[in-house]
Amino acid sequence: MKLISSVNVLTLIFLVEMVVGTRLGYHNKRYNKKKDTECQCLNRDTTPAFSAVLTNAQNVAENTATKFDRVVTNILDGYDPATGIFTAPIDGVYHFSSSVLSPKGNKLFVSLYHNDVAITSIWASPADATFEMGTTNMVLDLKEGDEVAIRSRGNYRVHSHPDGFSSFSGFMISK
Repeated sequence: MKLISSVNVLTLIFLVEMVVGTRLGYHNKRYNKKKDTECQCLNRDTTPAFSAVLTNAQNVAENTATKFDRVVTNILDGYDPATGIFTAPIDGVYHFSSSVLSPKGNKLFVSLYHNDVAITSIWASPADATFEMGTTNMVLDLKEGDEVAIRSRGNYRVHSHPDGFSSFSGFMISK
């Protein structure tokens, strides 16, 4: 009886190892594809990232960048609040987001530009004497020196407040 019980236990262990081993083998083949032997890990010292807010309303001429003046984060100094432009310090895939507030009862049209190309836009057109918020998010593959900014698509006013109702952020997600 002990022999049969031992054989059953060993058979069960063998079957479990086959199933688990097969699944682990599948997982390793599917998810552990290494292209580089060098670590591609991102960290706070080498990962470009920035966030900036607009503290006061700003009149922005056509094709001019909004200058988000209060810098909250600026790792590797890619964002320049004097120009409103982020310049990629290194090659990589980046995520950008921006929220802008239209002045009370006025339209606002801005776009996220990669170099000189409009990639995505925010159009705010309040129906009456209200404020309207617009938001955009985009993932871009940048080369070192590429520029990203939120530019006006006409002569518009971007509304804000010291609480920072309008903002612009970006960070590298992959090398």
